[in-house]
Amino acid sequence: MDLRWPGSIQLKGKPAELAIQSGLFLCAITSIIIMLLIFYFLIREGLRAFVEVGIVDLILGQKWHPAGDIYGMMPLIVNSLLVTALALIINISIGIPLSIYLAELAVLRLAAKQETSRADELCEQFQQHTGAGYTRFHEILNKLDAVRLINTDFSGSGARGRSRVIKIRYGPEEILSRIGEQ
Repeated sequence: MDLRWPGSIQLKGKPAELAIQSGLFLCAITSIIIMLLIFYFLIREGLRAFVEVGIVDLILGQKWHPAGDIYGMMPLIVNSLLVTALALIINISIGIPLSIYLAELAVLRLAAKQETSRADELCEQFQQHTGAGYTRFHEILNKLDAVRLINTDFSGSGARGRSRVIKIRYGPEEILSRIGEQ
């Protein structure tokens, strides 16, 4: 069975699949119509407020009391900006250090699970796990080597020249238990 609807939507398959596909199409069209109606209503009502009150008084007004025909949006705007700034401060102060910490733990965890590995193999696993890039991986390796948690020795057997061999300095069970993995 092959049906064609306007707009090059092609329906193929069993009747049950056609019914589901048609139902989903109907839901999509309905949601678009509802969104357009909401947009129309907001524009229609909003324009009335702009015309009656004036754009300057509407935006710079200090009180909002629709029952008394007083429309001032300044408190709404200021409070929205304050909440946004507070959320940014909290997220930046907690999120960025936490993501750095977790990326460093990811490298240490991967190294502990393998005990000895080449940097390119560990980097691939790190990229799959975190999505971070090559440069970030090597920065973390250098830091872990500097704090003496791992050894990074050059082997000369890499696919593109010298490759580093990564060895943990402590037992894998000890490292994994210290970072909260078992």
